[in-house]
Amino acid sequence: MIITVKETGKTYEVKLILWDGTQYEPDCFDDLEPNFPREHDRVDGDYAIISNQADFDDLVDFWSAETDAANRGEDGDGLCGLTESEREKGFEWAFVVNEI
Repeated sequence: MIITVKETGKTYEVKLILWDGTQYEPDCFDDLEPNFPREHDRVDGDYAIISNQADFDDLVDFWSAETDAANRGEDGDGLCGLTESEREKGFEWAFVVNEI
């Protein structure tokens, strides 16, 4: 998901990817976070979502906490916790936010 924060003009790529012990699975953030794009405008003729800083920070905080909980084996509102077997095999969720 590509998000531009209107107060700063900075644009970020946001991903949620699962390491399966050998490689990363495809990004699934767009599938697991359908509401954010629906609740925000898009840049005309572009894929980027326009967000204010507070909404962007809330999104990052929520998914960071969800990822941490899932990696500990705890179910959350957005992700199911990894099983003990998955964790032993090296599975791990990564929530990645990069400025582009």
